[in-house]
Amino acid sequence: MRIESIKIKNYRSFDDKGILIDLPDIKLPISIVGHNNSGKSNLVRGLAMCMGVSRATPGSFDINDFYAHKTTEEILIEAKVVDPLKSPNAFAQISEMPIFRLWNS
Repeated sequence: MRIESIKIKNYRSFDDKGILIDLPDIKLPISIVGHNNSGKSNLVRGLAMCMGVSRATPGSFDINDFYAHKTTEEILIEAKVVDPLKSPNAFAQISEMPIFRLWNS
């Protein structure tokens, strides 16, 4: 499984227009580089929540997680993966998960 792209909207330092990061298909590690307070940690934190590394619950987001405290806009964190994970559903049918999506509602 490889992350192909990441989309984040209205989360911490990412405004309501959002960002879309397309990751190149290379077999080397990728570094996140930027000035202090440019959003590096927020990107990693959002990605960890989306991919299930950090447990996300309905109460996971507080007012400080919303860009400029705009709680009227939803938070969206999305990771598109290549070679998607496959898992059986309740009917033992295999389904693919090519996109991991986390949003508040």
